[in-house]
Amino acid sequence: MGRYACINNNTKEHSSIYVFVKDPQSPFQRSMVNGILVRVGENLTLPCLVTDPDVTPVTLQTCDLQPLPSDLHYHSDPQRGIIIGNARKEYEGCYVCLGELAGATVRSSQYTVDVRLVPEQPPVIRLSQRERVILRRGEQFEITCSSSNLNPDFSIKWDFPVGARAFQAHTSPHPGWFPVVTNAPPPSGSASVNQSRHRDMHRATPTTRKAPPRYPALDVRERGFISMLGDSRPSQSAVREGESLSLRVEFESYPRPGTLSWAYNGKTLHNTTEHVITAQRHRYSFIKR
Repeated sequence: MGRYACINNNTKEHSSIYVFVKDPQSPFQRSMVNGILVRVGENLTLPCLVTDPDVTPVTLQTCDLQPLPSDLHYHSDPQRGIIIGNARKEYEGCYVCLGELAGATVRSSQYTVDVRLVPEQPPVIRLSQRERVILRRGEQFEITCSSSNLNPDFSIKWDFPVGARAFQAHTSPHPGWFPVVTNAPPPSGSASVNQSRHRDMHRATPTTRKAPPRYPALDVRERGFISMLGDSRPSQSAVREGESLSLRVEFESYPRPGTLSWAYNGKTLHNTTEHVITAQRHRYSFIKR
């Protein structure tokens, strides 16, 4: 059953004929696929093909006998089935084709229609760590990637530095969440997330619109450290008696120092009416006044 064509290879002339194979037990051809997936705005075809050209007319009905959506328009083609134009999300559901043969109503198998929304933008990807991360060799590094999209037609994967030994775990029921925990310390470098999508399910493809890369840099050290920022050489300041003197030192440290203090002539200074001591911290950077 179907269309057969004869083509002249020299002149390219051709002729075709559509062959019906009557099946008294099934006026509609048995379909191998009953789930129909289509994008919003596309034409939708239900392959309810008649096996007998005398089956007329072919109409559309919902499986639960509810009225068709008010703006749903279709036409029937005995060689293609039911064609619905400009698919919309509200067209989702179960449908069956009806016809008449020898005065009796005949029905096709049921078709389930799934209409996917089409994103205009690439999937959103977020990382739990986006800035530089400092660790000592042997410490554990964990990072979580979360992603969201208008439909599930995309996938994401991790890119690791060469030599990294990483364990990936899917711990969330929501699609697109991929935590990663390293069982062994990875080499210094960066971990990034790549996204791939089914091109035919998006209006915006990676070649036309691409989200900017977002990835953290991992800095693995052999041991903890404290490094002065700026000029670390000793400096002198002139001040007159009775005037205030402001001292400031900036440094980077990992892990965080247990205590921070100023000392004068070997003695630790404390906050008093004569000494006002403050400390500021931003991740691994510290400012001591």
